[in-house]
Amino acid sequence: MISISKTLKMRNVIVRIVHFLIYFRRIIREFILGLLDVGVMKRVGDSNVYDVNYYLGNRLWTLRVVDETTNSRVLKIEEDGKDTTDEIRRFMGPFLNFHITTPTPKLYGKSGLDVQTLKERKHFETKDVLSF
Repeated sequence: MISISKTLKMRNVIVRIVHFLIYFRRIIREFILGLLDVGVMKRVGDSNVYDVNYYLGNRLWTLRVVDETTNSRVLKIEEDGKDTTDEIRRFMGPFLNFHITTPTPKLYGKSGLDVQTLKERKHFETKDVLSF
C-alpha cells in the first residue's frame, strides 16, 4: 500500500510536469507565431483597416482597427505634371501637418507644387507655405 505522503509527492510531481508542459507549449506557440508572423497587425486588403491577432489563454482573438491617419485629404501632389505624392507625403507625418512646421516647396527642392485634395486643387509657388 502506498502511503499518503508518497501519493502527495507523486501528485505534486505530476502537477509540476503538467505546468511545465503548459509553459513549454506557450513558448513553442509564441516561437511558431513569430515565425509565421501571426500575432501582429496585418492590413486588410488595400483599405486603412488592420486586424490585430493575439492570443489570450488558448484562444486566438482578432481586433479590427481603423487607421484614420492614413485617410488622407491629399489625393495627389505634382510638380510640373510629375507625380511627387510619395516623395512629399513622407514629410507630412502621421497627422498630415508636416510635423507642425511651415514648409514651402523650396524646402523640398521643388519650384512649385500642385496639390489635389478632396475638395479642391491648389497651386503653391516656391515660397508659399504648404497648407491643406
